[in-house]
Amino acid sequence: RAVQSVTHGISGTPMPPWGETAQDKDFNNDIPILTHEEIIQLVNWIYRNLPGEKFLRELEEVKKWEYQPENVLEELQKSGDIEKLNPQSLLETLPKGDEYLVSLQPMLAAAPQQNLTIDDIFDKVPNPFEGPDKYHYYIKKKYYTEKNLREGKEFFELNCAICHGKDADGAGLRSGVMEDAKPRMLINLPWIESRDDLRLIRSIVYGVVGTAMIPWGDQTTALQRLQLVMYIRNLTETKRDYEKLKKLIFQIFEGPVWALQDARSAGSEQISKLEKEVYEARVNRLRLEDQAQKGEVSPDKIAGLYASELKLRQQLESYRQEDQLLTTLITQVKKEKELYRNLGDALFNLYGDTPIFDEYLKALELNENHFSYRNGQLNLRQVDDKNLNEIEKQMLQRIEDAIRQLSAQKLIEEGKISTQEQKETLAEINFALNNQKEMKKEMISTFAQIERLRVSQIDIYKKINQLENDNGRNRDI
Repeated sequence: RAVQSVTHGISGTPMPPWGETAQDKDFNNDIPILTHEEIIQLVNWIYRNLPGEKFLRELEEVKKWEYQPENVLEELQKSGDIEKLNPQSLLETLPKGDEYLVSLQPMLAAAPQQNLTIDDIFDKVPNPFEGPDKYHYYIKKKYYTEKNLREGKEFFELNCAICHGKDADGAGLRSGVMEDAKPRMLINLPWIESRDDLRLIRSIVYGVVGTAMIPWGDQTTALQRLQLVMYIRNLTETKRDYEKLKKLIFQIFEGPVWALQDARSAGSEQISKLEKEVYEARVNRLRLEDQAQKGEVSPDKIAGLYASELKLRQQLESYRQEDQLLTTLITQVKKEKELYRNLGDALFNLYGDTPIFDEYLKALELNENHFSYRNGQLNLRQVDDKNLNEIEKQMLQRIEDAIRQLSAQKLIEEGKISTQEQKETLAEINFALNNQKEMKKEMISTFAQIERLRVSQIDIYKKINQLENDNGRNRDI
């Protein structure tokens, strides 16, 4: 494993691949920095210089890599946690009635399945990376139940967040004083994607030698370890889904901002040029006026120079007005970006990666290439307002449906006998209902602001177009 780490590096860490070549570089000569033989020699040298006591401690690490899926299954069976892991409800264990309508004889419900195999717990896939493990093992998605994720979160926040941080970003309270070995950033996508679930379980059971991660095998059950891994995986999925929003926001709005800045940069060059020409024309005119007072120059010549200077000043003023308009456009596009990002954050925090969030991403995509700058021309592509409005209606309809469902649940709950449980349930419903109503208000307000910004942008673009037409230039909309 040490040879593998040196050869291919460690994803999500500063450790580079010393035994690989840069296939995407022009200077690639297929010769790695270290050959395989050199890496073997290096690893042997490192381990040969370990003190004997240290080497004996490494024997515990051997147990870690001998820990297999069979061990996980065995621990689940011994602890009786298989039934807690299984997402089936008690009703699902009853006879399905596929072969009969009703039994005429009394009988017991079918016992829950006990003889589970590794394939019932893990998805087994070929290991895409070179190494001693031929396969990767991932906990089946059917076990990612609300209960398992909630209990995994509770255990993580109680025991792990102090080092790894509440969001598993490696920024826990204790991390500030851990100078020699910082906690792992578990939501580091390149790193987590190079580890399978079995490897994560091994690290929980046996710890990670050379780091601050201690063994938790004696302080956790097999079920808790699986729940922890599922919770961590779910966190990374959440981050990956949120990355889609961040990436799309960047793609949609940075391009138009750059286009407007390019147009402004080109105009700034003209402003500098015209300011110099206006200054020279004024100096030349004043010099000739002095000569005219002495009778050395005809007044008609001064009139011609004055007309030329006036034309230059008009052109300069036109470019300055255009620059102010472009600056306003840049501000408005950035404001639009902020509105979309804030609404996207609110939607993701409330709904996660659900159909309403997917619809929001589609609405974002309609804004692509809003402004572009090519061949010295600034162009405006109007958004498909019809399609955008349709998506907005669909999103609002989903929120209104949720409000109706919650209102109906509230009415039912209010009709029940008042108990502590009833009060808590009612409070949860009211909280969820208020969130939906606030989201509806925010969505309506945000889309209204965006619409006003778009109308203003079109109006400003037309003013810029008119200024350029007056100066013999033309842009298309």
